[in-house]
Amino acid sequence: MNYFIRIICFLTILSASFSVSAQNNAKAVDEIVWERYTTAWVEKDAENIEQKEIKTDKVLAKLPFKGVQLYIPQNPNITMLNGNKYIKAFLINNTKDSLVLNRIDATIGIKTEIKIDGEWKLFQVNSGSSCGNSYFTKKLSPKNYLFLNVENRGEGSIQVPYRLIVYIDKKPVVSNETMVYVTPKLVKLAGKPIKSISL
Repeated sequence: MNYFIRIICFLTILSASFSVSAQNNAKAVDEIVWERYTTAWVEKDAENIEQKEIKTDKVLAKLPFKGVQLYIPQNPNITMLNGNKYIKAFLINNTKDSLVLNRIDATIGIKTEIKIDGEWKLFQVNSGSSCGNSYFTKKLSPKNYLFLNVENRGEGSIQVPYRLIVYIDKKPVVSNETMVYVTPKLVKLAGKPIKSISL
């Protein structure tokens, strides 16, 4: 009799353990870690113009790639006067056709990845907007580009490869890689689902 009671007690404890583990995993997914959200701002010039012709930029004009490219230049890190940090990037349409881009106000939909142990893993998603009217599409003309400032806190002690991804016609456009600093916590979270904080 005592033997059966012990088995029942063991199974009860085991069941409770699995339940706590499942709850902890769900909590980890639901937890909002703000460093896992980013925004890619589309820059405008003094005349409030976003798009520029590729031939007007000496570096971009020399790139050998033909097609649609998401390009991170050398020394891409930018620190604004207010202390906010960004990674500079260019979305380049070196084709004969216009591209239809998903826009969110003055930003563009984007996600980022970091490479951990030789594997690319989800790092950040676009923070989006809580207003449905913020979402629209806009064309990027042929032989034109957009200059992007991608939010990046750059905090941490671990340096890892980093890249950007934009989806155009549901197909990923992946950037070249650069290096960023992240915290041990963000390394552990890399690849795990990120809760949506927008519509």
